Amino acid sequence: MGDSKAYLGYILFLRGDIVEPITLFNQATEIEKTISGYELHSFVGISYAYFLTAIDKTSEAFALTTKNLEICNRNKWQGNISRCLCVLGGLKRRDRKFKEAQVDLSKALNIGREIGMPELQIEALIEQGRLFLDLEQYGDAKSVADEALTIIKRTGFWLNEPDSLISLARYYKAAGEIEQSRQTAQEAWDKADKMGYHWPKIEAGELIKNV
Repeated sequence: MGDSKAYLGYILFLRGDIVEPITLFNQATEIEKTISGYELHSFVGISYAYFLTAIDKTSEAFALTTKNLEICNRNKWQGNISRCLCVLGGLKRRDRKFKEAQVDLSKALNIGREIGMPELQIEALIEQGRLFLDLEQYGDAKSVADEALTIIKRTGFWLNEPDSLISLARYYKAAGEIEQSRQTAQEAWDKADKMGYHWPKIEAGELIKNV
């Protein structure tokens, strides 16, 4: 029951709702505490952390994910360990702790490769791309965006495609390839709109206007 509420909250969040998910995640947390004594953890805890990050509750997201990582390590849930490290790497990047972020994201990517889960590789590559863009390491940013898109096209994890395209559009903008940046941002917007994925449309829209 708790997981179902958390999954629904995450889906609504991906579609752009930030009101109803608060209620659903809070209800899911109370149910989980009653059952296990823990906060939300495993994949639903990771989903909650992404939501908290999006609404700028980053300290809560960090605390939740740090605890989640302990639980996942204890249970040897390799996939969720990778995802926790990806969340932590993203949070550290936002806090400009770039070296620590790179360590976490490299570990996340290596786990994804070792256990052969392409979705984990894609998620880590996308976050690495954001880090490289912040560091103005534009060649590396393009390389990981291209790699993520190659995996997406091979495996069909289309939800991640708009975020990868946005990284590529940001690279083209930095390289002075303005029309290519605009076209790639528009492609990201169109694909996100088609699948009802709200958040990439915001960043893609800003790129379209400002390049």
